[in-house]
Amino acid sequence: MRLGIAGLGTVAQGLLALVRELGTHLDSCSDHALEVTRVASRRPRSEVDLLGATFDSRVDSLVSDDVDVVVELIGGTEAARQLVCGALEAGKPVVTANKALLAEHGNSIFELARSRGVSVGFEASVCGGVPIIHTLHTSLAGTQIREIAGIVNGTCNFVLSTMEERDVSLASAVSEALRLGVAEADPRFDIDGIDAGQKLSLLAALAFGMPIRSNAVRVEGISAVSREDVRLAGELGFRIRHIAQARCGSEAIELGVHPALIKCDSTLAQVRGVLNAVALRTSALDKLVLLGPGAGGRATAAAVLSDLLEVARNRGKPPPIGRTRTLAITGMKTPSRFYVNVPALDRPGVMGQLGEIMSNHDVSLDAILQKPADARTPRARTWVPVALLTSPITSSELATVLQELTPLTDPQRSIRTIRVMDSEY
Repeated sequence: MRLGIAGLGTVAQGLLALVRELGTHLDSCSDHALEVTRVASRRPRSEVDLLGATFDSRVDSLVSDDVDVVVELIGGTEAARQLVCGALEAGKPVVTANKALLAEHGNSIFELARSRGVSVGFEASVCGGVPIIHTLHTSLAGTQIREIAGIVNGTCNFVLSTMEERDVSLASAVSEALRLGVAEADPRFDIDGIDAGQKLSLLAALAFGMPIRSNAVRVEGISAVSREDVRLAGELGFRIRHIAQARCGSEAIELGVHPALIKCDSTLAQVRGVLNAVALRTSALDKLVLLGPGAGGRATAAAVLSDLLEVARNRGKPPPIGRTRTLAITGMKTPSRFYVNVPALDRPGVMGQLGEIMSNHDVSLDAILQKPADARTPRARTWVPVALLTSPITSSELATVLQELTPLTDPQRSIRTIRVMDSEY
């Protein structure tokens, strides 16, 4: 099977290295040996072994008679879309690691693939070395997926686990991530949750048979999480992780990306550093958790190689995205417990008023932590952090409560809230 590879970045170099290292093994994995016949990139890299392939600076040169499968590894959206659609129009299967492309144009790309009877492999687009796409598309094809909850962004997970382990601020943890190369030079795409939102839109589409709707995912990043929140969560028996969550009900599909408090003894709470993990709840399995490296050239290249072998074995097929479900898509509507960090004024009666407000809205408190006032703060501005753990309520109910709590807080500080994920993951 002759491959045309677009791009010569980290993932493409990793793929070429794997094909070279695993040559004999790969030949035994299918009836069609893998051969790289063409490589295209805007920037030639003389130090990279192209395995005898023809090099071209034009990626459209890959839609050629001597290429059976096009591997898109150039990133971005428009040039990648043109290449992928051109290959599919020509009846060539495509393998891609481009989540941004699929989040924006995936519905039309998969429809084109179905019309041409060819496959689009995208295992590498979500969670790199975690085989979640294959699991949803093939291994669990005979079951109903009811819920997905996962840590799908390694940068956010590194930052949060570093804040916990070293008792440092978010800014310090981000600086460490930049120093170690586990964050992009501009980390906002990860820290703000956009990357996780794109990944969740793909997972939900595949799991629930719905169209890809990346703009329907309510996304919250981790920039508001403080060192104090991490400490207080620990005292309450929780860790903070950035969670992508999708839940399929009878009337709607709930999608959300947000920080969450999860129990210290849960599986997801043990996931540290740049690792990713995705937990599934299905009609047949109460809990299935997949864990592995979420990024890195070699891990992502291995996922690309897995898709290529599926094509070589004639098992590649278009995924059923957008074909079976037309349910409404909402944010997380199911009632949840919430962690609420209130910068309460240090005045007589404030705690009583706080409790009265909660009672008036039928919100009980599962836990209360009150910390001493900061002696360095002028008396007129003295406040104390009060951490509350509420009973299950909806986001809209919480918003009403917060509005009434605001007059009891320091005007220079905001109330912070984080959802509690009580699922046994």
